[in-house]
Amino acid sequence: MRRTGLALTTALALTVLLVPQSALAGKPRSTCAPGFNLGALTVEQALALPGTQRGLADGIFTVADLQGGFDAVDMNDNDLVCFQDVFAIAGENPNAASLLQYFFNITDDNASRP
Repeated sequence: MRRTGLALTTALALTVLLVPQSALAGKPRSTCAPGFNLGALTVEQALALPGTQRGLADGIFTVADLQGGFDAVDMNDNDLVCFQDVFAIAGENPNAASLLQYFFNITDDNASRP
């Protein structure tokens, strides 16, 4: 009887140790690839970014343009898209293409829909 209890305890301990931690954790709300330094943003948060505000003020794009692009990229429909500030990466170099100040590299986050 004692050996059976010990065997069951050992089997349970090994099972817990061998199960990947990702299987035990809850699904992430949002995850962005390394380099997407602004993280996962909603469209409202994206509209508040300084580069977006400059683009709207300078007539480069409209809110409808931005909403359409956001919706096209948000493949998992969780209202989050990952943003990378390409202008900051370019070092705000005056020789960099001037349109970099208005645009962001975006991709869908890979989180499951909540």
